[in-house]
Amino acid sequence: MRTIFEISTVPGVRRLYFLAIASTIVNGIFCAAFVGWLLFNYHLSYRPDKLDGLQTPIPTASADGIPLANSDPSYRIPASDPFNLLPTDYKAFLDLKRRLAVDKTNEPLKEELRALDQKLRLDFFKRRDAVRLTSPFLLLAAIFLLVSARTAGVLRREIPIPQGDQQAKIRKGEKHRLQFGTLAVACVSTGFVGLALGLMLVSSLPFEQVLIAKLAHEAVAAPIQRVASEPINATAPATEAPPDREAFLAELRKNWPSFRGANGSGISTAKNLPIKWDATKGENVLWKTEIPLPGKSSPVLWGNRLFLTGADKDKRQVFSFDTETGKMLWSLDAPSTPDSTKSFEVSEDTGFAASTPVVDGKRVYAMFANGDVVAADVDGNVIWSKSLGIPDSSYGFASSPALFFDRLIVQYDFGDGSEGKSKLVAFDVKTGNVVWETLRELPNSWASPIVCKIGEKYQVITCADPFVVAYDPEDGKEIWRCKCLNGDIGPTATARGNVVIVTNQGPRTSAIDATGTGDVTKTNILWNGANALPDAVSPLVAEKAVYTLSSQGYLTCYDPSNVKNGKAMYWELEIGDGMANFYSSPLLVGNLVYLFDMTEEKPTAFVVDLSKAETDDKGSLKEECHEAMIVAANPMSEPCVASPAACNGRIFIRSEKTLFCLGEKK
Repeated sequence: MRTIFEISTVPGVRRLYFLAIASTIVNGIFCAAFVGWLLFNYHLSYRPDKLDGLQTPIPTASADGIPLANSDPSYRIPASDPFNLLPTDYKAFLDLKRRLAVDKTNEPLKEELRALDQKLRLDFFKRRDAVRLTSPFLLLAAIFLLVSARTAGVLRREIPIPQGDQQAKIRKGEKHRLQFGTLAVACVSTGFVGLALGLMLVSSLPFEQVLIAKLAHEAVAAPIQRVASEPINATAPATEAPPDREAFLAELRKNWPSFRGANGSGISTAKNLPIKWDATKGENVLWKTEIPLPGKSSPVLWGNRLFLTGADKDKRQVFSFDTETGKMLWSLDAPSTPDSTKSFEVSEDTGFAASTPVVDGKRVYAMFANGDVVAADVDGNVIWSKSLGIPDSSYGFASSPALFFDRLIVQYDFGDGSEGKSKLVAFDVKTGNVVWETLRELPNSWASPIVCKIGEKYQVITCADPFVVAYDPEDGKEIWRCKCLNGDIGPTATARGNVVIVTNQGPRTSAIDATGTGDVTKTNILWNGANALPDAVSPLVAEKAVYTLSSQGYLTCYDPSNVKNGKAMYWELEIGDGMANFYSSPLLVGNLVYLFDMTEEKPTAFVVDLSKAETDDKGSLKEECHEAMIVAANPMSEPCVASPAACNGRIFIRSEKTLFCLGEKK
């Protein structure tokens, strides 16, 4: 009995057979190698509990004798496998946090915790990237293996010829073995294909699937014991009549009164803003002015006045500049108390003046890293000041105050939330009296509160691990909360209509229906996204799209009208070819997005034209759009961490020590 490739008269059949055999062997080796690498990567989880230096006994009580919990809150339930471990799932990480809770002034311990947190995050995404990169190669190798094995099997098939009984039995056994071998190869190849496809699908939702499962489980768990759920220490507001709300709102919209504008959206209606400039050569730089003290706060505008803060460890100041000339009009020293002047350390990422001030046309309100709040009139005279005490914040205080008509809202989150010092406070803008104060059980965060109108009523939206919480600005009562955050919370929420958008590196981007009450975790999340997750940059919410910008420069556009399986479809655009780095939140003007990066070597401001975005049938951005959409890459003389302000055809942006005014030169 002879095989097909032996008796075939077709040229090249014999060569094809041996090529198929070689291909089967090679691709089989590749598949085995890829699977071995994936298994190795799966179990190669970073094990910080085995590191040197962590053998110090873990404290069981705080410095004042209060026992520390033996187990962590429900939202820190560890993953069941090493591949999906979050940074907060590691015993060593939690041990360090417990030690820091006892010894809050231990700077080496803080640095150790920060370094470990960063290493765990990098390790998590490194393992995810390994799966994402390896899976397509495994799929290709498995397909080639299947095709090659099938080809070899067909060409090795024997042509039956008449023969005796004994020979027939031998040939029949050989045939069965050949069929079994072919079937085995086909099954293994199919398994490899299935594994590769499964990994490709699963790895596209790395962090999100784990977190959603955990949050869904925790939503029905016992509620967290709160320090206080009702406002306390309320005092009557001043007798001066509150402003006419509609007229006041109209004035706010004409100016840029707070962090990211009148409603915290980062959207401006300004006209004739510049698209191209060169700050290194002075092109379209109308003026630049040195700021006496460093800071990372953003500029705010009212009329022809610009207000800004700066501080170092010894001094805290508020500045006013003329928007036409850049001339400093006045500066004032913020009053302090003996407690607020005590020495304390902050991270370079925040500094001593990271909170953006607020202006209402009559007064400007500023807050500093030591917990001091000061109100001054627009001519630089102090009206009132308060000291909330030096915050216990891992990287330094950075939350900016928000304005609700005649009330100043301050989100003052403290430590890990267990000390009973985290709170949301409403001050009367005229006197500094506390109108209401609501305690929170949440840990320190760096996001700022926003005030938005949901339906016919206003809400104050706050973000801190693990909740987005909405309060009534009239009396400080909690309205709803949604458990969709995790880790260090830097980006500020943004709202449009009745929908609140939150995002943060690690968990995901979430759209929340803000019309609910109570715990809305399981009922009011409209959609999620896990791409271009920022650790500091706040989102943009346009009329028909939501934009997020990762610190590494990936701009993602989510389409809320196209949601599948709870995920909004999206496209991505890389900004700066992997060399840019962003902390500054974007500015949207019409179809143009302004992005200021913070790289030291070649700081650049990018302008992206969203109207040039085109997608293919799969919803991905077309290749030709990647270059066409970036209409300008403008050199800056200094890196920018603050967010820009726009008004009257000009863009105002500050670096650490310089204030720039950008505009078309006549």
